Amino acid sequence: GNEHIVSALKKQFETNSLSQTIMFTGEAGTGKTTAAKIIARHLNAEIIEIDCGSDGSIETIRELVDSVSLSSLFSNKKVFILDEVHALSKPGQSALLKTIEEPQDNVHFILLTTDPKKVLNTIRTRCVEYQMLPANTEQIGAAVKRVEEKFSIVFENRKDLWSLVEQSHGSLRQVYAFMEKLVAVSNNNNVITSEMFYKVLGQSMEGVDENLPKAFLNHDLQKALGIVSELRKGGGNPTGTLIG
Repeated sequence: GNEHIVSALKKQFETNSLSQTIMFTGEAGTGKTTAAKIIARHLNAEIIEIDCGSDGSIETIRELVDSVSLSSLFSNKKVFILDEVHALSKPGQSALLKTIEEPQDNVHFILLTTDPKKVLNTIRTRCVEYQMLPANTEQIGAAVKRVEEKFSIVFENRKDLWSLVEQSHGSLRQVYAFMEKLVAVSNNNNVITSEMFYKVLGQSMEGVDENLPKAFLNHDLQKALGIVSELRKGGGNPTGTLIG
């Protein structure tokens, strides 16, 4: 997904104009960390990851600042990936600002956040900012299809797949996590029964119009939305019946 961002980054690599400081914003599971690591690997860089959510202290950033100028044994480039950068303390953000204000050619900073409003505006203005969007139904369908083909699995009731779409909330990471669990519980014939699906995701889709999962699997988002709209008008529940 996020083809607009992929295209922009490709052009920067082709023209050797990749920004020194990049910020990826967006909900959890939309690909921020994956994008950051792909960039770092494309640069053949040493990767230093910092989880600001668990350690957003000023001491952590001071250690980062000290390490910026140190040469690496592994690569002539360094990429610092700061996850949940909004969780940094204000002194920590101020120290980070001083560092990115004086960029070094061989050092890149990639900041990741689910809450960009909590990041100092003076930091954001020094970043090229990309908003990672949740996966749409077509992209989720393609992800499911890849797993089906790779593991040769078959769903007993394809209506169940709409439950996966609903519960993933546009997160491909969550889609793959669900699919991993479903593959693990498939029977000897690689069939995933509705009972297995129910145990993993906790939803039954028996009350759903059978055309809905068909539209989903055929990547016909317009038709799928139309069916959901009709179900809601008629008082139906497009997500099936929840436990309890």
